[in-house]
Amino acid sequence: MVVDDKVCARNEISYRDQTYFDYEFDAVGVVAWNWQFGNGASSSVQDPKNVFAKGGDYSTLLTVETGYGCIDSTRKTTVIYHNPKAEYRMDTLEGCSPHCVTFIDESKLSTGEDLIYNWNFGDGQIDVENVNPTYCYAIQDGSSDVLFNSSLRVTSPNGCSDSYSSPGRIKVYSNPIADFDVGSVSVSELEPVVLIDNYSVGGDYWSWDFGDTSFSSLFNPIKHEYAEPGIYEIQLVTLTEFGCRDNISKRVNVERLQTIFIPSSFTPNGDGVNDFFEVYGADLQEVKLWIFDRWGNELFYGEDDLARWDGKIEGKLLPIGAYAYVLVYKQSDQIRQKKSGNFVISRSNN
Repeated sequence: MVVDDKVCARNEISYRDQTYFDYEFDAVGVVAWNWQFGNGASSSVQDPKNVFAKGGDYSTLLTVETGYGCIDSTRKTTVIYHNPKAEYRMDTLEGCSPHCVTFIDESKLSTGEDLIYNWNFGDGQIDVENVNPTYCYAIQDGSSDVLFNSSLRVTSPNGCSDSYSSPGRIKVYSNPIADFDVGSVSVSELEPVVLIDNYSVGGDYWSWDFGDTSFSSLFNPIKHEYAEPGIYEIQLVTLTEFGCRDNISKRVNVERLQTIFIPSSFTPNGDGVNDFFEVYGADLQEVKLWIFDRWGNELFYGEDDLARWDGKIEGKLLPIGAYAYVLVYKQSDQIRQKKSGNFVISRSNN
């Protein structure tokens, strides 16, 4: 007999009778065949087929009989490869994007040989290198939740394979998109109200922190009023019912009302009133003052606390008249500024 064996279990195998017979003495030849395949199955056709449910070595017996009752038999081992059994589980089935899942292989092959793995994660991505891969599913923020299929195909060294799938068991929730706008990033201390528009998408809950120990859980608080000048960070956290979150923050400046006074004249007569030409202002951090005569000659330069002129040059009081100044100054939370102009030295405060 000839056996087309060495195939995987559950596949059809063909047997061919090759009994030799001398028809010189018997013109009819073999008239009966009895196949015993070794797995409990049998056949009486000349060239039968058989399917073995499990792998293993099976002793197959063929008995033939001629028309005159002559009998002969032969035995041969049929080799069937074992099929693997594909199976796996997942450590987590749902979560916020990106949701990472570890696939834990539980496949079996009775011979104990190593298997070849082909994982399909259901989003067009595969893994053929890892036995227990970890894969992260990501979906677009602000979109609908998505169900993913997954599957595994394992193959034995002899080419026998099996597949296992988990359709629609992995659920990935989308993250919301936090976004808001303020009417102005800078408001005055005189009107410290910040207008707010919430443009967030996909959230179910909102948490506002206005940076001044004030909070809100409204979708759109519309406006917020600050009690003190300063730079504040407004933070919005938005969450879904599944705990997916996003946050965004923006800064606003409540500007301090800052003034500066530059005198148009002063009277350096030693009476203790208006004896110096100096600059007055709120929150001054830096002052540089230059004084010039009408011809552009520099008469004085001073910085910060020393930026005050007594009207003298080398101890000598200058005459009544017009003089020029250049002032560079910086106030708290403001940029450095420059001013220039004229003033008058007079001798009377009246």
